[in-house]
Amino acid sequence: MARKTNEQSEWKAEVERAERKQRLANLKDSEGRKKKISSKSVGSRVASIVIVAVLLLVAAVWMVARFGFLQKNLTAITITNSELPGSSMSLSPADMNVEFGNMTMQVQLGYAFTDEVQDVLDRSSAGEDRTVRDDLIDLSVEQIKSTYAMVLAMNNDESFVLSAERQAELDEAIKNFEKELARGAQEQGVGVGVLLNSYFGPGVSSDHYMKFVRQSMLLQDYNQHLADTTELTPVELEEYKEEHAADLKVYDYSYYLFNLPEAEDEEELTDAQYNAAMQELTEKANAALELYRSGEMSFAEAMAEYETDESIRENILENPEAANLSLQGERLSSTYKDWLIDEEREAGDTTVVESSSSAVALVFHGADFEDYNVYNVRHILLDPAALESEATSQDKEDEMLETLAEDLLAEFKAGPGTEEAFADLAREYSSDMGSIENGGLYEDVPYGMMVKPFQDWSLDPAREPGDTGIVKSTHGYHIMYFVGLGEKKSIDQRVENLAKNEKINDWSEKLIDGSEIERHNLGMGFVGRKSFFKSLFAGEVEPVPAAITETTAAD
Repeated sequence: MARKTNEQSEWKAEVERAERKQRLANLKDSEGRKKKISSKSVGSRVASIVIVAVLLLVAAVWMVARFGFLQKNLTAITITNSELPGSSMSLSPADMNVEFGNMTMQVQLGYAFTDEVQDVLDRSSAGEDRTVRDDLIDLSVEQIKSTYAMVLAMNNDESFVLSAERQAELDEAIKNFEKELARGAQEQGVGVGVLLNSYFGPGVSSDHYMKFVRQSMLLQDYNQHLADTTELTPVELEEYKEEHAADLKVYDYSYYLFNLPEAEDEEELTDAQYNAAMQELTEKANAALELYRSGEMSFAEAMAEYETDESIRENILENPEAANLSLQGERLSSTYKDWLIDEEREAGDTTVVESSSSAVALVFHGADFEDYNVYNVRHILLDPAALESEATSQDKEDEMLETLAEDLLAEFKAGPGTEEAFADLAREYSSDMGSIENGGLYEDVPYGMMVKPFQDWSLDPAREPGDTGIVKSTHGYHIMYFVGLGEKKSIDQRVENLAKNEKINDWSEKLIDGSEIERHNLGMGFVGRKSFFKSLFAGEVEPVPAAITETTAAD
């Protein structure tokens, strides 16, 4: 056994010696001299390594550009606020591009990151050494300043806490939004990623975009939270009422508009012709008022007496109440508001007010705060969208809507006739997106909030809880269900709502004024740009004052 082992070892040694001799021989030339080391071989290896490195670098750059790595991870701006010490936020280029993409849609340029719109953004703007892109970036930053002042406040407000139920509702709303986004992409024959890329550029995925959708929904909830939690003292409410009395009061007056006749040709009137025509119009309005003041005719009859257009004349005689208005001061036309709100104005006062092409005959009847309580009402709005088939004319459409309203009211009356049954019908049929979720309900409605036919029906002195009816307005047909009057006076509710809004707006303005934005040049280079290398070497662009930017955009 020992001998066999020795033989194997000797054989192995012989093989190794033979391999060494062969390697040494390979290093010598045919004359037995040592070969020179080939430079070509080393160069080939180096070239191969360089090529592989370049290919890897190109692949890495492509991956970074394709998937928006820098857009997602660089910092474009940092937001701080002197009103909220210690609070700050940073936005990446991808975050900024969501705002920028929305801005290009607002100014009707289209999808920001398509080649066509990128070409438009590269064009020179009115400013020196600036492009359309630079102007829109400045506008986006100004908008971000306002939005994120509230976002910072919301994030730092410990009293703002969503209930589990509301959180679930938001989650469901986000899911539905994602489904609609996917449906929209499918209709365009592309994937969601491609669609978002054309809107907002690389780095904005569906999840990234949904972050902004959720934030927008949260801000709506936060605004409601502010309205619910902002408190006002009785002294503050009374001061607001006194200070804004002219806008809060309801003004009762009669009004008629005498217009210049339309010119038969396209030639404009000379100054002399215009002045003569306006003088004649004013004299006509004054003569109509003089006839009214004589007591011989009503206001509508007196106006009709001097109206030269026969169809308009017939209309005012058929609808005399259309000339009698009752409006809150804040809704009065600026043409004659100053005359109506004059504190020395007395019932029966008349005047004629001229505008550019008309003369307004006015009669003041009175002004005071409304003496109504707020009211609660449900309704089902039926507009043309509620019709299953398209009407052939306006009259036919009106007839179809009225018939549908009557059928639905009959269906309600044939059932239990309860408020909840009406709410179920509203959720199924109403076109009013503002109330459909809560069964068509509007609570604590103050005077002047709703259109006149809607309000007049609700505030009818004979109205009782449970009353139903059909009302026609400019919005369509309303099937009404009267819930009842509230406890508050309408004027008190209006003052409280308006004073709260003013207080919240003043606070918001302070937040916006305290907002400071720092731009980071490298990150900002990737805002609004599709080309990776143009973004990387964009350099610094000096922002212009907001007022100049707004003027440029308007032009």
